[in-house]
Amino acid sequence: MKTLQFIIALLFLSGCTAIVVDRPESPKAIMIPDSPGPNYVWISDSWQWNRRTHNYTPKPGYWVRPKKKSVVWVDGRWVKTRSGWKYVRGHWRSVG
Repeated sequence: MKTLQFIIALLFLSGCTAIVVDRPESPKAIMIPDSPGPNYVWISDSWQWNRRTHNYTPKPGYWVRPKKKSVVWVDGRWVKTRSGWKYVRGHWRSVG
């Protein structure tokens, strides 16, 4: 039944938006490597929409040095919609 719902959702939504019927499971444990240096921020594992397969694929986390001062990283999150689940990507937010 879930497969049928997924196929119907894909046919209805194909090319329009990145929504899936079932939210992908998050990994149970994540190993974060040591920071490469001071002032680096860890960008957590996330999900990326694949237009070719019409699925979200995992994107591994990484360290990055912010380009601006006074910003924080807001992790991506899953949002429930009427049609299914959509991933909202992480972003930088000013803090001052």
